[in-house]
Amino acid sequence: MYEAGVKQCNLSGYTFYTYDFPVLFESSSAYVLRRGEREEGVDKIVKRYYQLKQQQKETEQELKELRDQIITFCGEKETSEFAAGPYRVKLISQSRKEYDDVKLYEALPDLELWRMLSKSDPGKIAGLVKLGVIKEERIQDSYALKQVTLLQVEKK
Repeated sequence: MYEAGVKQCNLSGYTFYTYDFPVLFESSSAYVLRRGEREEGVDKIVKRYYQLKQQQKETEQELKELRDQIITFCGEKETSEFAAGPYRVKLISQSRKEYDDVKLYEALPDLELWRMLSKSDPGKIAGLVKLGVIKEERIQDSYALKQVTLLQVEKK
């Protein structure tokens, strides 16, 4: 007898148990070998993990290539939005601040602020500027603006 959310799976003489853990928006599963069962069963889990990581790398590479092709297409057509069949494509341009740690360290009025940051974290720095702890003018020479293009594809 198993508790709710636990399923037993037998593979090649090994017994695996799947536990469903509730998450805010979906459920996920984890394979677990019970204590005392043959530990060689973990080989199958490790093999599957490796296969999925390889598949993830291949998928990410293909996504990068497709993204680059879509951005190139938009550049050639001089557009940031278009429809492709049942899909709507939109390019969103953003500016991000990339901080130079040395320049930022020199620009901060108080070494305690640097200890709190420990390294340049754009989110923390933006929060300190918003709270008025650091003046934007004081750190304006410590970062470079980088243009980033986000690709959004939605089904109509």
